[in-house]
Amino acid sequence: MTHATASSNARTRATASVEAAELRRLMLLRGLAAERHRTLAGRQLGLNRTEAAVVALLGTCPLLSISELADRLALNPTGVSVLVQRLERRGTVERHAHPYDHRQVLITATRAQIDAATELYAPLIAQLDQLIQRLPATTQADALALVPDLIAVLHEHADTLLDDALHHAAPVSLPIAPGPWA
Repeated sequence: MTHATASSNARTRATASVEAAELRRLMLLRGLAAERHRTLAGRQLGLNRTEAAVVALLGTCPLLSISELADRLALNPTGVSVLVQRLERRGTVERHAHPYDHRQVLITATRAQIDAATELYAPLIAQLDQLIQRLPATTQADALALVPDLIAVLHEHADTLLDDALHHAAPVSLPIAPGPWA
């Protein structure tokens, strides 16, 4: 290999590294923008941030159990159960009998909630569709191949963080307060 070829290969690797770093940065910014949008859209729908996350998840996975919701949102199942009860009272979600396991219930967003979210998100979806349609078909195909892999990597990393938190958490020591027995 000549010096010019080695130098060209080094520049190519450096460019690829810079492009990968820029893609990671843009993915982070996209995630933050999406979270901000979901939070603000949730407010328009009368939902707090956690409630908006539940409704967004139910928009993509329409029938989930309490434990599946808790797992996918990294929340405590008891807290999710209370959250679902609150959303159910407000007419945001509904419970349905599980078709195979009668001990479980499945949660879905109500038709009214889906309609309200669809109306709220329609301008964003139209704008995103316009951006996507401007891309060449091969770029769209590349994105369709890449994005599921990116999502899988994010979930794998989140699972690792959760596992580390559950199995390697430092013990919490609380001061013992004197009680009535002291």
